[in-house]
Amino acid sequence: MQALRHARRLRHAVNAIRHSSQQRQPKKPFVILSLDGGGCRGYMSIRLLERVSNEAPGFLDRVDLFAGTSTGSILAAFLAGGASPAEAASYYEQYVPAIFGRPRNLVRRAWDAKFSNKPLKDALRTYFGDATVAQLPKHFLAPALRVDGEASSTTSAEVWRLSQSREGGWRPAVFSNLPAVRGARPDVELKISDALLRSSAAPTILPLYQNYGDGGIWANNPTMLAVAKAKLHLGLDPSDVRVLSVGAGSWARRVVEPTAKEKDLDLGLADWAPHLLEMVIDASGMTTDMEASFLLRENYTRLSPLIPQGVSLALDDPSTLQRQLEYARNTDIDKAVEFAQRIVAEPSSILELPDEPLGDSVHDLKEVDRLKLVDRAWADAAAKWQQENKSTDDFGSRKRRSLENWRRTREG
Repeated sequence: MQALRHARRLRHAVNAIRHSSQQRQPKKPFVILSLDGGGCRGYMSIRLLERVSNEAPGFLDRVDLFAGTSTGSILAAFLAGGASPAEAASYYEQYVPAIFGRPRNLVRRAWDAKFSNKPLKDALRTYFGDATVAQLPKHFLAPALRVDGEASSTTSAEVWRLSQSREGGWRPAVFSNLPAVRGARPDVELKISDALLRSSAAPTILPLYQNYGDGGIWANNPTMLAVAKAKLHLGLDPSDVRVLSVGAGSWARRVVEPTAKEKDLDLGLADWAPHLLEMVIDASGMTTDMEASFLLRENYTRLSPLIPQGVSLALDDPSTLQRQLEYARNTDIDKAVEFAQRIVAEPSSILELPDEPLGDSVHDLKEVDRLKLVDRAWADAAAKWQQENKSTDDFGSRKRRSLENWRRTREG
């Protein structure tokens, strides 16, 4: 009932945004909260954040951008929509057992995902309804992986060419309500629930959604992505950015022992298979953590509990929620609290947006209508051009036929 009451409050907030011209006011320094993927272990992340926010009152109000991947995207949307960490945790307690409650049989899982995504759809649509990413009160970002070879509709080829061309292959996608810039529009019409289902479609665990797979495949820790997008959309220098990154737990795992002999280093599929998925996700997150530390230095901190070896906290096991709560309660959060308190105390000013953006169509939905008119005008012009060329071709064909008939008459 508490979750449903907050869902209704969110809808009231969404309607207020829809019918007002009030804009989000990003500040300088620009504060990012980054939330890792990790399935139901997102419960541990939000309980950790709850402790930090209790010790640093006002920190979440000071956050300008909530960035999350997979389960982290769900938490980011809750927080960007105005929910407290306790309310988000309550939602997890209510719905996670249903989301990961009925695995399909082993035979079917050879071809299909382990779980249906219907319970997750129902949970997200119950909470967010038809609200769009544009209508979230705070800035929001979530990655996914598009696997059908098509480009995201909100990122033009102009931006994509700055990195590399992958036409016809899978490619990263990023959903956000950051201000529009040339070549990258905000996802003003994308439903929040659809963005979250795309970002959290974990391979083999949940089905693909709208041809998108889990963002954790390439950005399980979205910290550097969020920093890069803040620079692109807001013209921010990294020195003006502050980031608290919250993980969903990590393990000090190893593939071989330090004392392994040379003959033990020749590993095959059976040796690697148990480690590969977690290794790719964990190594990606650690790499991002290292890069953020190099770039942001004292303006970045990371909070993620280290889980002892031998402890299993599967990302799709609801029975672990109580153990997650214990780890969240016992994890040392002093460094994160000190960082959050420093951010709250740090003087800030309203961020002046650069001249380059086309206009913050996230905040002014009239801009969306204008863009639609432009798109329709181009479509009408293209159709008219095609018709005119078709008419010209028809005229040319008639003229050629007349000349051929005249020649045949002369020859006859």
